[in-house]
Amino acid sequence: MSPEDHILNVNSSVDEASVSGSRLLRCLFIGLGTLSLALGVLGAFVPVLPSTVFLILAAAAYARGSPRLYRWLLRNRIFGRYISDWRTHGSIPIGTKVMIVAMIFTAVGVSSYVAVESLILRSVVIALGLAGAGYVTFIVPTRR
Repeated sequence: MSPEDHILNVNSSVDEASVSGSRLLRCLFIGLGTLSLALGVLGAFVPVLPSTVFLILAAAAYARGSPRLYRWLLRNRIFGRYISDWRTHGSIPIGTKVMIVAMIFTAVGVSSYVAVESLILRSVVIALGLAGAGYVTFIVPTRR
């Protein structure tokens, strides 16, 4: 399914029955979705924070809290394609994985060299970067 086809099917993918009937729960889901979206955006800049996972969580929360926000997120020109791609294939293309791992190594290298003076903290930053790169490389499914 192309991204354009996905955008056309967004309206049909929002099941009104999945939206919570409780106003309090809808507010909680909207709050969770917004927090997840913020973490997903932050994850684009922080090497060990997985953006896609948080974007998927934001979509799931918005689907239960606000069909309008859910549709907005899926139609968003920046985030929508990642969610659509994951929903369609359940994997990340190998080229994207290479880019993610390169960004992790670059961010960890620059931050540990420029911003961190403590040897212990530098070791923690490097260990977290390696853990993030390992997770993306070995745990997240790859699409060729």
